[in-house]
Amino acid sequence: NADGGQSLYFSRGLQAEVDVIAAALSAGSATSVVQIFKRDAAGSIVAQRLRQRLTASTKLELVDATPVTALNAMMPGAAVVLWLDTPSLAALPPLPTAAPVFVSSTFAGGTVPHSAPLAAQGPITWIQPFALGDEWQRRSKNFASFMRKHRLQGHQTRVEEQTWFACRLFGDALLHVSR
Repeated sequence: NADGGQSLYFSRGLQAEVDVIAAALSAGSATSVVQIFKRDAAGSIVAQRLRQRLTASTKLELVDATPVTALNAMMPGAAVVLWLDTPSLAALPPLPTAAPVFVSSTFAGGTVPHSAPLAAQGPITWIQPFALGDEWQRRSKNFASFMRKHRLQGHQTRVEEQTWFACRLFGDALLHVSR
């Protein structure tokens, strides 16, 4: 960057989320997938990557929708993938399905929205770039405990949590380096 510093990034980011969602959908019982995303560059690219991954490995029917057309795109038994930011998630109408719902934490800014449509949906798989499901919840609780113990006030929870986790990964890796 301009000041001569460089970033070190440990995550495959959205591609890791695509891979995890594709694996879960391939192993699940859904017969179709509805991807809901904004038609901007980021939303279109990630939706296309999931489409390519699933087309190559499954026979799932894929339907792309925007937040506005989501209700019209729903099919019985469809899994739902939400590539949306927090305001779009909050504005999403209730989805008429009991099928699995996957939410990208990267698009949502790392905060779980407590909007009525998603809360009423039932179980939601919150996809994180570093860790998933129970593992992410465990790590998130450990981070929150660390922050409380040291009386630290977070301002950008997602960035701080991921930085903390990356430092832990780095520290663990250093323990295995031989001299």
